[in-house]
Amino acid sequence: MSILRSYSIGTKAHSIINKLIMDQGFDGSNIFQETLDEINFRKLNAQRIDLVACDYNQGLYLLKKLGYNSNDYEVIYHLPTSDYSIAFSKDVSDDLIKQMQNKLNELKTPNANGIIVFDSVMDIYK
Repeated sequence: MSILRSYSIGTKAHSIINKLIMDQGFDGSNIFQETLDEINFRKLNAQRIDLVACDYNQGLYLLKKLGYNSNDYEVIYHLPTSDYSIAFSKDVSDDLIKQMQNKLNELKTPNANGIIVFDSVMDIYK
């Protein structure tokens, strides 16, 4: 990660990814925070920054949305993170949470045609 200190890095302001980078010992002098990751990808494409730190799938989505070829970019470093989660209010019923978990599990299980819907959705953004 120390080699990344010599590059300008675009991050989303007040994001967990920005925090993860700063927690790696960056002093912030080469970190450029924007309100939207889309702005960072525009800056990257215009060669105004060297790198964008963002979620992988979101990055693929934004590249596609902006009309950029994702094959022109590559992941060079994975930040230490934990899995994403979905938070519910403490007032949400256990039954609704169970229903949601069951639906998420269905999306990750092959259907009758052997297709994993979750993977199919993710492939749209690659």
